[in-house]
Amino acid sequence: MTASERRVLQATAHAQARIGCPIIIHPGRHSDAPFQIVRILQEAGADASKTVMSHLDRSLNTAESCVSESYAFCFCRIRMLIDEGYEDRILMAHDVHTKNRLMKYGGHGYSHILQNIVPKMLIRGISQDQIDKILIENPKRWLTFK
Repeated sequence: MTASERRVLQATAHAQARIGCPIIIHPGRHSDAPFQIVRILQEAGADASKTVMSHLDRSLNTAESCVSESYAFCFCRIRMLIDEGYEDRILMAHDVHTKNRLMKYGGHGYSHILQNIVPKMLIRGISQDQIDKILIENPKRWLTFK
């Protein structure tokens, strides 16, 4: 992590502490990055309950921290996290960040989770109430400013 990245994280924590906004972090691919980022944010006063670390499917052990999880999707891991009591801290998203991710250009598009993932979650025993919590209630709580 560069000194500039560290300063940005510290400034983010200070802004969040002041206005109560949610934070979402894209940690990169280094397996230690989520832990370093969480430590810097917490030391600078961030509210971990309003912080989401994306791509934790790469390092599932971070689920023990006080940070919400955002998974592209992996049904076995989602089921495991629900069974271990993390149901209130799971968020689900997809990376539609480039043109080729749109349906028009051959990607899954914005409807992918609702059209393709939710039916598979139901088949694998994740209840509609649990899905609603992950897709509606948890994001609503996270996105609400204090």
